[in-house]
Amino acid sequence: MFNELKREIEKCNYCEEKFGFEPHPIFWGQENSKIVQISLAPSSAVHNSGKPFTDMSGKTLKKEWYQISDEEFYNVDNFFIGAIAHCYSEKDKKGNDRQPPKCCFNKWVEKELKILNNEI
Repeated sequence: MFNELKREIEKCNYCEEKFGFEPHPIFWGQENSKIVQISLAPSSAVHNSGKPFTDMSGKTLKKEWYQISDEEFYNVDNFFIGAIAHCYSEKDKKGNDRQPPKCCFNKWVEKELKILNNEI
């Protein structure tokens, strides 16, 4: 069930028309990951790398807040890394991050949280 949901999310292109570019959903972890890390939405750096938190926010999260190595953070036994929206949604005209589309949250996040096998 988990792997099926992961495949569905990874091939999702629901917002392609809204964004004006091909979405690249980011999904990391497994159903038995010990820690669930939920963010707002991936940045352009994450969109390009395909790996969550490969940007300044990731540096802060991993090194300053959690004080752990990349190896610990990206170990799927340790972390399930999800987001309110799985895709980068670009910047607005002022250069600020756009709000992630609610449709992504409504379509995926509840399903993800239901199949995780940990304490929430």
